[in-house]
Amino acid sequence: MLDQGQAGGLSVRWPVEINGQWHTLAAAAASLATETSSAAAEMESAADSWAGLVSSYQESQTQDIVRTALDEVPGVTREWAEVAGRASQVLQRFATEANGLQQQASALQGQASTLQARLLTSGLLSGSGEQGTSVEDEALRRDIEVHNSDVMGLNSRWHALEQQTAAEIDSIAGGGGYQDQIPVVGAAGTGFGSAAFSLTDGSPGNGRFGSNGLFGVGSLGFAFHSAVTQMIRSGDDSGAGDPVETATELYETVTSNDVTGEDIRAFYDHLGQMDAEGIDEFAEANPQINQYSMPLPTNEDQLESWPTGADGASWWNGMESREQNAMVAFLPLLTGNTQGVPAQKRHEANMNALDILRQSGQYNEYEQHLNSIQDSTTSQGAGTGQRFLLSLDVGTEGDRDRQPLAEVAVGNPDQASEVTYNVPGMNSSTANMTGEVDRAQDIFDETNDQAVIAWMAYDPPTLDETIPESLEEFWDEDEGLTVSWEELRHFEGAPHEELFDQNGSVMNDVRADEGSYRFAYALDGQQSASAARGNDDMGINVVAHSYGTNMVSHALTLDNQQSTVDKVLFAGSSGIPASAASSAEELNVERTEEGKPAVFVTEAEADWLAALGRGGEVNAFWRDEPYVVVPEDMFASPRVDPRSEEFDAYVYSSDVEEPFWFWEEASEEQSVTDHTRYDADPDIYGYQDPATLSFESKIEILNGDMGSVEFERSPGSEVE
Repeated sequence: MLDQGQAGGLSVRWPVEINGQWHTLAAAAASLATETSSAAAEMESAADSWAGLVSSYQESQTQDIVRTALDEVPGVTREWAEVAGRASQVLQRFATEANGLQQQASALQGQASTLQARLLTSGLLSGSGEQGTSVEDEALRRDIEVHNSDVMGLNSRWHALEQQTAAEIDSIAGGGGYQDQIPVVGAAGTGFGSAAFSLTDGSPGNGRFGSNGLFGVGSLGFAFHSAVTQMIRSGDDSGAGDPVETATELYETVTSNDVTGEDIRAFYDHLGQMDAEGIDEFAEANPQINQYSMPLPTNEDQLESWPTGADGASWWNGMESREQNAMVAFLPLLTGNTQGVPAQKRHEANMNALDILRQSGQYNEYEQHLNSIQDSTTSQGAGTGQRFLLSLDVGTEGDRDRQPLAEVAVGNPDQASEVTYNVPGMNSSTANMTGEVDRAQDIFDETNDQAVIAWMAYDPPTLDETIPESLEEFWDEDEGLTVSWEELRHFEGAPHEELFDQNGSVMNDVRADEGSYRFAYALDGQQSASAARGNDDMGINVVAHSYGTNMVSHALTLDNQQSTVDKVLFAGSSGIPASAASSAEELNVERTEEGKPAVFVTEAEADWLAALGRGGEVNAFWRDEPYVVVPEDMFASPRVDPRSEEFDAYVYSSDVEEPFWFWEEASEEQSVTDHTRYDADPDIYGYQDPATLSFESKIEILNGDMGSVEFERSPGSEVE
């Protein structure tokens, strides 16, 4: 059992369940050796006596048959007894060591209960430590860290003992040569099947070790069970129909380059039919499934064929709670990123996966990202709303050259009447996931019964990739920091093409295209899972900034994108490629009461960067960095300013009018003074700063109060 009593990044680990009658097992194992040895001796004696029957038959042919009838039996029986004897030694050693580990596990379970109770009443859980963590809370944190280390050590020793014992038994399997009859041997007058141990034929109602027998629920892995059964069955190593082998084969298929939706469905269907022990063994046999993410749709065909949120909900509900718990514990990265699994279970699974990734050492270069993702799941301020880590994407095995991605919900999206996705733009990163979730928190605190998701689940361009270092030598700062494309062209040897050829450049649509399939899949998954739970009326809103408006527009115009979004809000757009959507009418968005697409756009006069992505004029003379002015015809696909009459959306203001007369009262809201969404500098106001007019208008739109918003233009009208 993992992570009960979880407080965001801090959690109390629970030891693996070890529950066995180990003394009875040791006695039964000893009896197994004794009884089989006695049986072999008796068979040898019977063979010696058998020859005396020869004279009872007159026919020579009959005498030969009788004489040779038991020639091989004594040898086979002795060989079988030797196999049982070696197995007995292995099982007795296992019982002795398991008994000691069970006592340690019991002590750690009691310790975990105590620590969990302390954690639930501490400032670590409430996030109320605005003036620093108390001495008591720091002591609790240290106690939990020591406890968790002890638990991990115990769990490791237990699994090592399992695997070692399974391997030893597997190595001596097959000695007897008989598969049809499994012996039942008693210890102290008690048959295995009655109390401590049951080696059966696997028929319904009789587990490999008995449903209520020696080991109890969840104590031993499938590998150990299989090895013991194979040893007793003496050589049945065909492996035909083995669920773990089948799961491994299916997993190899879904991680191939030509994976299809049908492959993904087959893999999930098979996992849903496995028992908890099988899930455990599959995870141990395929550790990479907790190191790399499952593939996501990357084209229209995959988007159409991939399992839906409704499929995921059905898959999850089709499992018993024991198997669900096994999925969360042993396959957390898969479970936490499956559309349709309840938000609480996705969160628990992804927190487990986060622990595994951090401990693996494979992601040390992204330590800041993983730490920030973990920290973002705990509220540090006065905001309300539980937080859920809904996705954790580290890429497939062939896609490791980018940052880990994530989405965190403030409020439970399974229970909210509306879900709003807050999508960032250029320079955004999970290295600042705490900031991303804080922006979602700001919206959550002001909206009515909405869950808000910080959707940092695509890899946006960066400014460094857009303006590469190789161009720095061409700036002439003495003559001003605004450099036009025409001026840049005249610098000898200037690598102009780098502005457009780099995948991470805001000048091209590569990252928008990649992210659009992920985003469309997330929207469809949320809506179909909600419908499967009986909530057909759940609303979906999208708030996007900068390059995020490009990505969202791509997603909402895909042919196989199924969800119709209720409202879309764009701020500081880098431009919408005409190839994606030349007008708001082309986006998959609901209509307002006026019959117009519910698309709302804003851009501040002081936004010095948004126009760069549209090929507009950028004057950055008052900033430290130079920027290129790129004419629109340089883009592969011309980009549309979503504020334009051509795009025909609702346009609201991010600028507060200054009082004309000195006696007029100044507005309480602030104008946006930068391209950013939020800046800690008190003199800089971004689009999602709660102090701004832009933020207030955004909240009014999300709450369905369009009448309180002063629009600069409405669809079909000219800009005021």
